[in-house]
Amino acid sequence: MLQKFTDRFIASLKPPGSGRREVRDSEAPGLAIRVTAAGEKSWAVRYSPKDAPQRRATIGLYPGLSLSEARAKAYDIAAAAKRGIDLVAGEERARLARLQTAGRPQTVRELTRKYVEDHAKANHRRWKLTERIFQMHVDPKIGPLLLDAVRRADVVTLLDDLQNKKKLNAQVNRVRSLIIAAFNWAIEREWMQANPAAIVRKRRIEHSRTRVLTDNEIRAIWKAAVKIGYPGGNFLRALMLCCQRRNEVQEMPRKEIKDDGSDWIIPASRNKGKRDHLIPLSTALRELFAGTPEGGPYMFSANGEHPYAGQVRLKRILDRECGVSDWTFHDIRRTVSTRMAELGVSLEVRRHLLNHARPKLDQVYNVYEFRAEKLRALEAWAERLRWIVSDNRDAKVVPLRR
Repeated sequence: MLQKFTDRFIASLKPPGSGRREVRDSEAPGLAIRVTAAGEKSWAVRYSPKDAPQRRATIGLYPGLSLSEARAKAYDIAAAAKRGIDLVAGEERARLARLQTAGRPQTVRELTRKYVEDHAKANHRRWKLTERIFQMHVDPKIGPLLLDAVRRADVVTLLDDLQNKKKLNAQVNRVRSLIIAAFNWAIEREWMQANPAAIVRKRRIEHSRTRVLTDNEIRAIWKAAVKIGYPGGNFLRALMLCCQRRNEVQEMPRKEIKDDGSDWIIPASRNKGKRDHLIPLSTALRELFAGTPEGGPYMFSANGEHPYAGQVRLKRILDRECGVSDWTFHDIRRTVSTRMAELGVSLEVRRHLLNHARPKLDQVYNVYEFRAEKLRALEAWAERLRWIVSDNRDAKVVPLRR
């Protein structure tokens, strides 16, 4: 129905019992008011752009948009339509562009931070590693570049520097994969048009390391760790005693230790095996943990609030103090496993202690945790380690029976 709209008429419109009621204005071209059963009133306009079918659009709510404003907008839309311009569609495109620009990171550094905060934290178990890789390797080099300006050559130069100047190995391909993932994430949100790293090839890397530390090297590193003290030195000594992965030890919450102090259980959410992992605590480990400062949620922490994160600096200090060259933190894990084999610890026990992947049949039908066997292995290794780092090496170490 057609009706000459007035403010009094619009205000007096009653909602229908169900559905909605629409009344058209007799003055402004195509203008209508719609009332729902809930009493909500909205303005709509029908218009026909030149050489295009008729269209309908909601242009606002009453009383937020007054009658005079709705009529003025209807006249503008009709006039633009006669010139072949879809004013409503143009305004919608501008609105979407403003929304997109408001949340759009401008530089690579802003993108990596947003990727970690909005995506990695919610979806990646090791999001902190992703964050560190971006902060250490990506942001300093290409972080300031605008997303629209970054080119494939920038990514290639970054990877070249990591491989040839910093002498990184497998980490170079990790950086490449994370850059590609972050750029793809940006493309999905239309912050980038194309991924400049998409066709950057993987780097050839050296074969897996086989480095096993000698007794003298173990002794030198241990003594340097004792000299450094808490938290870095204690973290390093725990790494040597427990044979677990570096990040699992570094980020160890105190609550993962049983109340009686007998076992450390790493939950599935915090270990690579994605299953609860039990490590019985040897006497040496219990003594080390007992000597850490009390308070705070983490066993190793520089400020009492966050897990220890100074591994790069720690490694530099250790290298300077111990004089051992060409070694990594992961070499410790390989060394301990090798030394346990020398002491007679079976492959099966070492595999369970290291929390390596198990055959599918074993995962389903063998849920035995090997606690007693793990404890004997850790105690034997602790005794061997005590002899290695001792100033008196006359005592003999008896290996476990195979």
